[in-house]
Amino acid sequence: MPPRPSASCGTLCFLVRFLLLYPFNGRAPGKTLAVARRMNYHRAEGQGMAGFKFKLDFLIKLRQRKEEEAMSRLAKRLASIKELEREIGELTEKKARLVLELEEKIKAGEITIPLLTLYKEYDQKMVKDIAKLNEFLRLSRREEAKERAALTKASIDRKIMEKLKDKKKAEFTAEQMYMEQNTLEEMAALAKARRDRNEANDALSR
Repeated sequence: MPPRPSASCGTLCFLVRFLLLYPFNGRAPGKTLAVARRMNYHRAEGQGMAGFKFKLDFLIKLRQRKEEEAMSRLAKRLASIKELEREIGELTEKKARLVLELEEKIKAGEITIPLLTLYKEYDQKMVKDIAKLNEFLRLSRREEAKERAALTKASIDRKIMEKLKDKKKAEFTAEQMYMEQNTLEEMAALAKARRDRNEANDALSR
């Protein structure tokens, strides 16, 4: 069975156990080294490079929270705009029906001065209400644009930090693999030298 180092077992620990369990035994050092490299790479990959810690993780979380808050504000704004548009639509349709109703009464000769005055007052009230709602809608759309910009900025800020974290993790992984490679090569050279010395001693003793 291959050695199964724990998460706390470092590179040197792994390599020592590997070479103890899998000595060269006549194989070319390069082959043994290649096997060790593959096994150690998968070991590190399986652990997810547990030794890596990003000091600015708290900042990523903070920016994620800001992005979520900006997204929530925008969602509420869009819901408010939709409601305003609905109210404007309903009032506009109601005003159009009122005009048709007035025209029909005039044609039928059922209109009186007091009734006409009442219709006009109601019509003017709806005109003012629609204008007021349209102003609210205009202001809300202006705020929507600001909130979209804020959300975009929050998303960019978060992605910048996440890219920095990915970069640092890649650098950490590359450095770990470089150190592991050097350690493997040094241990392979020592093992080869020991084997050559033993073979020389065996030749002299014959």
